[in-house]
Amino acid sequence: NITSAFFRFDAFNKVYVTSDTLRIGSGYWVQFESDGQLIFNSLDQANESIKKFYPKDDWNKIIFKDNQGRVTCLYFGEDVENKVFMLPPIFPNNDFDIRFEDGSYATELNKDISILIKCDSFPIKVSTTGKSLYIYSEGSEILKTVTQNKSITIDEKTSKIILKALVNKF
Repeated sequence: NITSAFFRFDAFNKVYVTSDTLRIGSGYWVQFESDGQLIFNSLDQANESIKKFYPKDDWNKIIFKDNQGRVTCLYFGEDVENKVFMLPPIFPNNDFDIRFEDGSYATELNKDISILIKCDSFPIKVSTTGKSLYIYSEGSEILKTVTQNKSITIDEKTSKIILKALVNKF
């Protein structure tokens, strides 16, 4: 059984990106429950099977954009099964990777959540399409408050930030 989304590697930006469509001749990273083979009878069948690994429309999105214009998104919402939204291992020599501490790109925000940041190009702009958030740097007071459709900037290099929702219920 497939247990993750399909990811292709964007060599220009040196990041993995989720694929909503599989293309003949392209390579993908995907996680399985156990060893085996993956055989699709058609591209339509393959593309239909990967839809369940996408964040729901009503989930909140956190957008990170570094100084070079590279972008990645993390999601939070209700009833998120983290193991389904696990990211591939960090690509060697990758200088831009942002993920939740458990390795996922989607989670429930029902407690403080740590985000790991690997980036060689600060500052990073952070915005959200949903709930307002507090962002802390590890072991400090509130660093910034992110509100819907307004971005904040993380100027100082950091490897970890902590999110907390301004409201407890979504």
